[in-house]
Amino acid sequence: MLTNLPLKMMLMITYLSHWDWILYKSRKDLIKYINSDEIHAMCPSGANKIELESIYNGVTSWELDRKKLLDVKAILMLRSYIKSTDGSFHCFTLKTGILYCLANIFLKNNQLI
Repeated sequence: MLTNLPLKMMLMITYLSHWDWILYKSRKDLIKYINSDEIHAMCPSGANKIELESIYNGVTSWELDRKKLLDVKAILMLRSYIKSTDGSFHCFTLKTGILYCLANIFLKNNQLI
């Protein structure tokens, strides 16, 4: 017997950015229309922290020095977060994508969307 049961897929997505302003300005309107409790943000704490917490289900602080071209401490922190999280990551900028790729080296997962 077939039934019409609504299926709700739960996929955690972490929006990853090297600047909190980017997550706030570029995605705040989009997140309001996505009806999911599984959308999180990971970025350095900044002036838009309170606004991000009101929009996203969870906000993880990422200690990243934006003035450095390659912040090794931030890459290692991101790597440990990737290992401990089941879900996908969405990067907005080239710098964030490169940092994610470096943190994801030798981890056997394909979580980038």
